[in-house]
Amino acid sequence: MEFIPRCLTGMQIFTMSNEGYLAPCCWAAADKRHEYEFLRKEHLNIKNVSSIEEILTSKEWEDFYEILTKNPEQSPPCCKLHCCIDYNDSDRKYV
Repeated sequence: MEFIPRCLTGMQIFTMSNEGYLAPCCWAAADKRHEYEFLRKEHLNIKNVSSIEEILTSKEWEDFYEILTKNPEQSPPCCKLHCCIDYNDSDRKYV
């Protein structure tokens, strides 16, 4: 398998939750297991920033991207589930 984070492929698929938090993708926004709670801190709420860039350049988001690129084994399970290519899985379509 190969881990290729879709949120880093140039196809920005960010999603905004109904609570006002940016998520790296729709799967993360729908997370019920709180795997992305670290991206849902009050100071990262859209009502508390003047631009989306403030959120994406925050320490929390920078740490998240560093995990994806330098320590993918520590990525949230949801990332691993949706952003791994299994070359034996011919029914699934990938980016």
